[in-house]
Amino acid sequence: MLAKSYRIRSGKDYKILYDKGKKINGKYLFAYVVNKGVNSCNRYGIVAGKKVGKAVVRNLNKRRLRAIIKKYQSRFDGGKDVVLIIKKNITQADFQSLEKDFLILMNRAR
Repeated sequence: MLAKSYRIRSGKDYKILYDKGKKINGKYLFAYVVNKGVNSCNRYGIVAGKKVGKAVVRNLNKRRLRAIIKKYQSRFDGGKDVVLIIKKNITQADFQSLEKDFLILMNRAR
């Protein structure tokens, strides 16, 4: 699990990201990104709708994304809020493909 300082938790923050964020499309994910300022750390939110699958599948993919975020969070510049939305074709992805898609999204978000 990500520390609280790295999570987006309020609905108000999600709404701001959906309204004002830059949308970046990937193969298994898409993201909304907003720059908050250089002094703060990156915060992440993960959304998996019911189209992705049943609860077991949704939670599995959210855990996979959290592990990827933990692995690479120090690599990216701070000050961004990112909401990652899981697409329904993620069930076809292995861990390495998901990791590659995440890195491509985050590099485009710079």
